[in-house]
Amino acid sequence: MRTVRRIAWLAIGATILARPAAAAPASSPTVIYIPGRSTPQHSPRPPPDSQTSDDLRRSPLVGDEAPQLSATRRLAPGESFLKVKVRHSLTGVLATDVVAKGWLSGRRKLAAGTGVFGIPMGGPDGRGLVWCAPQVHPMKGQADHWTATCLPFGDASHLWIDGSPALMPRDLSWNEVAAIRVGAPDVRRQPVDFAPMTLSYAFGGWDARGWLKLEVRLDWGEGPQILRGIALQPGADGAASVKLLGGEMTLRRDASAPLDAAIEVRAAPTADAAIIF
Repeated sequence: MRTVRRIAWLAIGATILARPAAAAPASSPTVIYIPGRSTPQHSPRPPPDSQTSDDLRRSPLVGDEAPQLSATRRLAPGESFLKVKVRHSLTGVLATDVVAKGWLSGRRKLAAGTGVFGIPMGGPDGRGLVWCAPQVHPMKGQADHWTATCLPFGDASHLWIDGSPALMPRDLSWNEVAAIRVGAPDVRRQPVDFAPMTLSYAFGGWDARGWLKLEVRLDWGEGPQILRGIALQPGADGAASVKLLGGEMTLRRDASAPLDAAIEVRAAPTADAAIIF
C-alpha cells in the first residue's frame, strides 16, 4: 500500500472556548499520518535559514482595516457577526523558474516573477514554510476563479501540489510515489497584491448536543470558503463565550427563535489585534 502524506497549516489558536471542545485546541499543530503497511521513512527537512525561522512565527493573515461587528443582535444559522478585511502577511515573487521534474510532470512551470504567499504548516517531519502561487482565471459574467499551486517539502524534495481553498489552503496531501517533484523555490520577499479578502466569523447553528457551531470563513469574491469549524460547549448559564480579535462576545439560544442565537458584545474587537482563524 502506498503512503499518503498530509500536512496542515498551524492555526494561530482561537482562545474562544467557554469549555474545552471535543477537538484539540486550535493552537496545536495539525500533524496527520495516514500510513501504509509499514512506517514511512522520510528524509529530514532542510534546516530553515534565519529569515524562514522568523517567518514561521508570523500569522498567515494580517488585518487591513478595523474589525466590523454586525449591527443585528439576533443571528440565524449561517449569518456572520464579525468581519475584517485581511491580506497575506508573507508574500514575494519567485526569483527563478520552478519547473516540474519527470515525464509525468506535463511541462509544468511557475515562471520567475510569479507572485506567491507563505503559510506556516505542520507535517510528519515538523513545521515548515510552504509557498503557494495563486493563479486567477477570468470568468465571463462571473467572479474571477482562483486556483493555487503549493510547493511543500516532501520526501527529499519539494513537490507540486494543488492547494485549496486557493488563497489560504487548509491542508495539503499527496502520494509520495506519484507526487510531482520540483526544485526548491527561491523567493524574493516583497509586497504582492492578490484579491481583496474578507475574513468572517459566522454562527453555524446548534448541534445535536446543544453546542454552538462557529465557522471561520474567507471570501475573495467567489463566496465564503470555510477555513475552520469549531463546536463550543455553552456554560452553565447557557452562553458560549467567544474571544476574537481583542473583543469578547457571548452567544446563547434566542428565547423567541430557538434555532437562532442572541449575541451580546461584552468588549468590542480592536484594530490592532492578531488575526485569529
